[in-house]
Amino acid sequence: MRETVSLSLVTPQIADKFLPADSERVELLNPLSAELSTFRPSLLISALANVAYNRNRQISTLRFFEIGHAAWKRQGEYVEKKQGVVVLAGDRQEQAWHSPSQSFDFYDIKGLAAALMKKLSIQEYELQPMASAVWHAESVSLQVGGQELGVFGRLERSVCEEFKIKTNDVFAFIFDFERLAQAAGQNRWFTPVPRFPSAPFDLAILADVNTPVAEIEAVIRSAGGPHLSSVHLFDFYKGEQVPAGRKSLAFSLTFTSKERTLSESEIEERIQAILDRLKSSLNAELRPR
Repeated sequence: MRETVSLSLVTPQIADKFLPADSERVELLNPLSAELSTFRPSLLISALANVAYNRNRQISTLRFFEIGHAAWKRQGEYVEKKQGVVVLAGDRQEQAWHSPSQSFDFYDIKGLAAALMKKLSIQEYELQPMASAVWHAESVSLQVGGQELGVFGRLERSVCEEFKIKTNDVFAFIFDFERLAQAAGQNRWFTPVPRFPSAPFDLAILADVNTPVAEIEAVIRSAGGPHLSSVHLFDFYKGEQVPAGRKSLAFSLTFTSKERTLSESEIEERIQAILDRLKSSLNAELRPR
C-alpha cells in the first residue's frame, strides 16, 4: 500500500459537499486561485482526486492511504482535525490467463479496518449501519463507547461523479487520528495455547430479515457462557427455501476450557440456553433440517 501527500486546498463547491453538519468552510483571505481557495474539510476530497488522477492514466488497481489535516468553522470557531484515510478502488486482482479480474468489495475495507483495530488493541468497538449523501448504504460507523472513530464502506456514485469517476467501486476508511490514538490499548495481552481440546459446534438459525447480524451475535455471546471462545458467521441465505420475512444464518461456535475437557452435556446445555435467549429476545429459532 502506498502513501499519498496532497494539497490541503480545494474549491468551495467541493468543500461544501463534505462539510460536517452545522459547520462552514474555511476560506483563505488571499487565495492564489478559485480552485485553491478553501481548506479541505475532509481527506476524502484528496483521496477521490487521487483516484480520478490515476484512473485517467489507466491504473486499475489502487491501494493507498494519507494522513493529514482537515478544517472547518463551527459557531465562529475554527476546528482542525488530524485525519487518516485509506482507499481501495478498482481491481483487487487483475485479469490473468488463468483467472478473471476481481474487484474490491465491502469486506476488503472492513478487513483492513478490523486489522487496524487489532493492531491498536482496540477490542470493544461497534459497527453501526449508516448512509449519507457521501456514503452508500453499504457503509458503517465505527464507534467506541458511543463515540465515532471513523466510517468505512462504499462511496456514493454521485460523489464519485463529482470527480469524474464513472464507477462506484471506490471504498474508503476515514478516521479521526486523535480519537483513534486515545482509544488504542496501551497493554498487550497474551493467551497461552489451550491444553485441552476445543469443542466446535455449527448453529443454523432463522431470524427476521431486518434483525442485524451484530445483535444476533451479541445474544449468542451473552448466552454462550464463559467457555464460548469464538463466534463466526459462515453462511447466509435468503430465498425460496426460507419463509417470507426470514433469513437463514449459520454460525460456527467454539467452546474451550482452560481447566478441563468439556462434556457433551455441557455443550448441549449452552446451545439450548442460546436458542432460548434468541427466541425470547429476537424471535429467532433453530433452522429445521
